[in-house]
Amino acid sequence: MDITRWLVWFLVQLEEACRASEAVIDLSLAKARFWLEHGQAPLNERQRKAVNRILDAGPGGFEGGMSTEKYGHLVRVSRATAYRDLEELVRHGLLNQAGVGRGTRYFAAMEGWNAGSPPLLTTK
Repeated sequence: MDITRWLVWFLVQLEEACRASEAVIDLSLAKARFWLEHGQAPLNERQRKAVNRILDAGPGGFEGGMSTEKYGHLVRVSRATAYRDLEELVRHGLLNQAGVGRGTRYFAAMEGWNAGSPPLLTTK
């Protein structure tokens, strides 16, 4: 009875599970570091909810970035309020802004997140 094929399959599955776990841990650490750095920013509940959703989506999350329209739908506010909230998040350094006008998108202020690449998890 040769179990080589089963062992190979099992080890591949184990490796994939380890990689998936590592990605979850990396994202959790990145989110924790982000809030350690920005935890004292004066945010309202809408802003905190939106930033957490952006962080939960990960690098390049919210396909194409967060827009005023997406923000408005997420926290149920008008486009004008969404714009003001997002601009305030940029001023406080929580979000980076890319583009102009209707093409403006917002990303977590973490290196590499607006390009869709994984965050750099270096310690300070």
